[in-house]
Amino acid sequence: MSSEQNKIVNIEDRIPKLKEHRKKKANRRLLLYMSIFFLLILLTIYLQSPYSEIKKITIKGNYYVNEGLIIQKSGLHSGKNMWGFQATFIEKRVNEIPYIETTTVSRKLPNEIRIIVKEFEPTAYIKGDKGFIPVLQNGETLPSISNRSLKLDAPIIVGFNEKKEDVPLVAEQITKLPTTINRRVSEIHRIEVNGQVLLKVYTTDQLIVIAPFSDFAEKMMLYPSIIKQITPGEKGIIHLEVSPYFEAIPPEGSENE
Repeated sequence: MSSEQNKIVNIEDRIPKLKEHRKKKANRRLLLYMSIFFLLILLTIYLQSPYSEIKKITIKGNYYVNEGLIIQKSGLHSGKNMWGFQATFIEKRVNEIPYIETTTVSRKLPNEIRIIVKEFEPTAYIKGDKGFIPVLQNGETLPSISNRSLKLDAPIIVGFNEKKEDVPLVAEQITKLPTTINRRVSEIHRIEVNGQVLLKVYTTDQLIVIAPFSDFAEKMMLYPSIIKQITPGEKGIIHLEVSPYFEAIPPEGSENE
């Protein structure tokens, strides 16, 4: 048999195999299309069924801001479709609350929405008649909180009215303080001497500091170097109005000449 005849026989032998391969490939393609079709049907049924509705909204990370305010601002509610909104849009709406710095919205199957917020940290607390009013880093104030709910993580400011513009200014000054100095400040009182607004600061070192309001943070940078020159345990007043100096306070019971 010639080589040409061998080639013809070999090709004829392969034809059934090629047909079978094409048939299997067509079957796999049909199965893929049918799977996609049925998945789309199931997805449509799911989106139109109560199983895709929000059943629970969980708020995390809030301490000062009420959960109800966050949910109201988000626009989400039970019964709303889980997939009928953009998370980034909800985050922007919640971030419009002045007390909230960042927001993250996520879905947890089957039907829970989680809203995680990060609040601005209190820079100070205003001492009021009914408790303490948190002053945030951006100068905004929160509703008064009770002593039991107070976090002792920021100075208490006295003599300030939360409705006046000097509250954002003092918040800005406190925010500029390094952590090492900020932690040593317990109370800040607003006082006026000869028409000049000063800040009278009580520190954890049992010392008093008097500094100008306008450049309080800048003047307080001198505090660490000044206290190194003071005898440990000695009480007194550090004046930072113009040239820094220390005024010792005699111990109680001592006789003044």
